[in-house]
Amino acid sequence: MTATELTMFENVVDPIAAAIGSATADQLGAPSPCAGWSARDVLNQMIGAADMFAACARGQQQPFPDWSAMPDCVGADPVAAYRRSAAALTAAFGGPGVLDGAVSMPWGGMPGQFALNLIMADQATHAWDLARATGPEIDIPDDAVETAMATMRVAVSPEMRATGFYGSEQPAPEDASTFDRLAAFSGRPLLSRPLLNLQLTAV
Repeated sequence: MTATELTMFENVVDPIAAAIGSATADQLGAPSPCAGWSARDVLNQMIGAADMFAACARGQQQPFPDWSAMPDCVGADPVAAYRRSAAALTAAFGGPGVLDGAVSMPWGGMPGQFALNLIMADQATHAWDLARATGPEIDIPDDAVETAMATMRVAVSPEMRATGFYGSEQPAPEDASTFDRLAAFSGRPLLSRPLLNLQLTAV
């Protein structure tokens, strides 16, 4: 089970890293579906969230995340920064007993396997944001998207939406892909490109 869960996460990381590597500085500066965030801000959040989950998996107490003062996790080499955070997370969750035990998160404890699936869901959802901001599609494997969707349906409660971390669920057409349905469930309007100034709570 450990190898399967970690491999699924790694299979999400690889297409995201490839898309980051193909993005120009101008594309990373483009607005994303998260209100007030550029694609680079989204990537900063993805790296910062992965680092937070990794620290929690190592047993290190972490504060509740505050993305109002966006850290610069991307630096001069976005691909290297993203892969570093992903590798650290994989190593942390691959530690002895982590996936079979409990992980203490800033908002409370949860099973290690669920915590890993939750950060995978976060990465997949933000991959959708990156794709809408920078242009190229990001091909997330179907099993990972389905797992992300199932995880989000458990994690994103009305109470969590009320905190502003997620917007209201948006409508999706009957023929929408699971990837688009994941984005819509997370509060993203399914609009065509080019991306305009969308008002959506960043998560």
